[in-house]
Amino acid sequence: MNSLYADRIALIDTENAFKVGPLIVGLEKEGHEVIKLNLGEPDFNIPDFIKEE
Repeated sequence: MNSLYADRIALIDTENAFKVGPLIVGLEKEGHEVIKLNLGEPDFNIPDFIKEE
């Protein structure tokens, strides 16, 4: 049976999940556009073309 999640999802434990937020802020400050899919995000359905990447 195929998993709904990539194998690398196992690398994100609770402690590491909270480290993503500051990394996102840093990337945004550098001018990068970030689609936030971290804890609690997004508060809308993710478009299929994003899920496929």
